Amino acid sequence: MLSLQVLIPTYNKKIEDIQNKCSFWNLETDALISVQSDHYEEKSFYFKDHLVTVIFNTTKGVSVNRNILIEKCTADVGVFIDDDCSMVSGYCKKIIDFYEQNSCDCVCFNGFLPQKNSNVLIHNSKSKKVTKFHDVSSVGGPGFSAKSSFLKSSAIRFDEKLGTPNFIVLGEDSTFIKNIFDSGCLFYRSSDPVFKIEEDLDNSSYFNGFGDYRFLISKGFVCKNIYKNFYFIVKRIHALKLSKKNNLKLSTILKLYDIGASLKRKKEFNKLIYIDLKEKKTVYFLEKAIDFDSYYELISEIYTSKNRVNIDEILIKKNIAYRTKKK
Repeated sequence: MLSLQVLIPTYNKKIEDIQNKCSFWNLETDALISVQSDHYEEKSFYFKDHLVTVIFNTTKGVSVNRNILIEKCTADVGVFIDDDCSMVSGYCKKIIDFYEQNSCDCVCFNGFLPQKNSNVLIHNSKSKKVTKFHDVSSVGGPGFSAKSSFLKSSAIRFDEKLGTPNFIVLGEDSTFIKNIFDSGCLFYRSSDPVFKIEEDLDNSSYFNGFGDYRFLISKGFVCKNIYKNFYFIVKRIHALKLSKKNNLKLSTILKLYDIGASLKRKKEFNKLIYIDLKEKKTVYFLEKAIDFDSYYELISEIYTSKNRVNIDEILIKKNIAYRTKKK
């Protein structure tokens, strides 16, 4: 019988916090926890006869910690969840049975959304072999599982420039899963729920609403990264859906998507587009092109602030000559 570990990245927790949270996670197998901390240390303890290994480390970022979990996984199969998720009772049998019946390398398992008085599935699709990215494009990191031997030999890892605390606050899950799909491995989607998301987006560490500019710029970057030549079609589909969830104009969402997409395709930048809280667009034409790192730093500083900032002051402080044009 295949062995299984639950893989959980988390942060700012002591060993006592991890011990107390094992019941919340509903662990019925061994588990591996990677904790963003102020020191490096490995500790282990048993929870209901299951070995829980905790890796404290000084790295920052969910992607980095997921990669640590991949490297340190010792079971035949590892399944990821976030620390605000819990495992469904009986998950071990569901996961191992699926692997043994289908001889697969990776499986995206279903889960429950955070509904108080009902169990609502993330998706209602049937189990199947993944033949196109669309089959798994709507799933996230929680519920993704893989044989550890495949992950280690493939060298596919989470992009450490994506996800908190980076400016591009999301997309590490979908980019990783797209790379898994592109590898041509035996990849399946399962209709069986093995986890539940216990907290909704209101308590997210990065999500400040569908109208948050940084969120939309991040969506544009990831959309370009994944869909490449189909970006212009996909971004419009996304924007139409998002415009119904917030008070922003469709044109504003498309502009913010394009700001994110520009981070993917360019190495030098000769203009900076700024959209203020009133959705007015100002184009700052830079007298001298700046490199990607400088531009990324500018975009991060401008759009991370919820109240926005004085662009002129920032550019002057950085000795960047410019002229403006408002639209």
